Amino acid sequence: MSDMGYINYDGIECVYSEKDGTIELISKNDEHNRELRACCFNRNYMIEYSRIRGMKCHAYINDASAYINGHMELHAKYIFEVLAGKPVTHMQITGDDIDIFFNPSRFFFSLSQHGTEKVGNIVYSKENADLWKINYKGTNIEIGLSYGEILRDGIRSDLKLHPRLTMSFPSTNDWAYLYELYRLVVKFLQIVLYKRTHGHFKVELCSTENEQLSYLGELFDYADTPLNSEKELREINYNNYSKYMERLWRFVAKDPDCDLSHFPDMYLRFSGNDYTPLDLFYIFTAFEYECDSRKDIYNSPDETLIQGIKEQMLTKVSECEYTDDIEKRFLDDVMNSIRNQGKTYGQKKKILTAYTVLSKVFTNSLENILYRHTLEDAQELSEKDINKIAKFLTSKRGKIAHGSSVSKFSDAESQFIHFFEILTYSMLLKRAELSEYEIEMIIGAVFYCNAKMRDHFLLNG
Repeated sequence: MSDMGYINYDGIECVYSEKDGTIELISKNDEHNRELRACCFNRNYMIEYSRIRGMKCHAYINDASAYINGHMELHAKYIFEVLAGKPVTHMQITGDDIDIFFNPSRFFFSLSQHGTEKVGNIVYSKENADLWKINYKGTNIEIGLSYGEILRDGIRSDLKLHPRLTMSFPSTNDWAYLYELYRLVVKFLQIVLYKRTHGHFKVELCSTENEQLSYLGELFDYADTPLNSEKELREINYNNYSKYMERLWRFVAKDPDCDLSHFPDMYLRFSGNDYTPLDLFYIFTAFEYECDSRKDIYNSPDETLIQGIKEQMLTKVSECEYTDDIEKRFLDDVMNSIRNQGKTYGQKKKILTAYTVLSKVFTNSLENILYRHTLEDAQELSEKDINKIAKFLTSKRGKIAHGSSVSKFSDAESQFIHFFEILTYSMLLKRAELSEYEIEMIIGAVFYCNAKMRDHFLLNG
C-alpha cells in the first residue's frame, strides 16, 4: 500500500507517493520541474517528511532518477517511521533468520533436558534467555535474547512463539547510528548461519518510560532484497554457540564492514556446478583480507636469511651512474623492488601458512572434504598435498583475474575450492578469538565435514 502526502524537497513544494522504499515526487508547480529534475544527481543524504497518519519519516536516499514528464523517483536505503519528539533507547528485532538460529523448540527442549521444570507464562510474558554486552564506537550496547509474549500484539499476533533480540543503548535520534546497530545483528546472523543473504526482519523502535518500553515506530531496510528463509532446523544454532556468543558479537562490533560477498546466497556449495569463477575470486579476496588482518601470523616472513644479500645488491645498484631522469627513475624502481623482496608472501605461500596455522582444525574433516582425492595422510595434508591445492587455486585465480576463459570446475576441482572456502571461514573465526577446538566443531556443523559438534552434545546433553 502506498503512502501519500506533501514534502518540501530542497526548497521545492512537492506531492510524494512512497511504496517499498521508492518515493515518487511531483512538483506542485510545473515551473519547478527543471529544478526538481536537476536534483536527481544528489546522492547519500537524509530527507524528512510526514505520513498521512501522523508518523514522521527519516529516509536515507542513496539513488534517484528523473523522468521527462517532470517527476522524480528517490530510492531509499532505509526509512525510519517514528512518533516525533522522543529519543530511541531500544530496538526489538524479530525475523526469519532469528527464528532459525534461536529456534524456540531447541531452547525449551534444552531447558527440559537440564532439569528446568517451570517455564513462565509465555503467552503474555517473556522468558529472558541471554544477555550480551559489546562496545560499538565507544558506546556500551546490551543485546538481550528473549522468548514469549505470543499475544504481545493482541489480535494482530500470528500466535507463534518468536525469539526476540532487544538492543539497548543510550538515548539517541541519530538515525544513521541506529541503522548501523541494526546492521550489526544482520551481519552477526549472516556469519553464524553462513549465508550472504538474509530473511525478513521486523525492527521496532522503543523508548523507556517509567521503566517500561513504549512503542515509537519502525525501521524499514531496503539495502538488500530479503529472501524467504526456509524454517528449517539447522545443524548450527544458538544452543551450540552459547558459550562463545559474546566473542562473536564483539567481533562483529569491531569489524562491522567485514565483506561477506564470498558467502553463498542460501545453500552450501559442494559440486562443480555450485561454484562459479566469480565465487573463487570472491573467496580469494576474503582470504587476502583475513591474511592482512592478521599479518603477524599469516604474512610475516623472516628477512634475516636474505638481509645480507639485499644490502649487497642495494649497494651495487646505488653505485650505478645515470645520465637523465629516465635512468634515475629506473634505478629508483630497482632499489624499491629490492627493498620489498622478502617482505611479503606470495599467494601459494599464504595458503600453506594459513593451513599450517589451522591444521588441527581439519584433523577430522579432510577425508570428508577431499574424498575425491588420494591423500598421503587422512588427518593432515602433506606439503605435497597443500602445494598441489595452492597451485591449482592460484593458477585459476590468475586466469580469472586476467580475463582468461574459466567456464566451470569439475567435481574434483570443486573440492579444492571447498577446502579453501572452509579455511577462509576458519580464519575469520580465529580472528573472533575462538579456539581451534571450537572452530573445528563449528565448521563440522556448518559444512557437515565432521561430527564433533554432534558428538559433543550427545556426550554432554
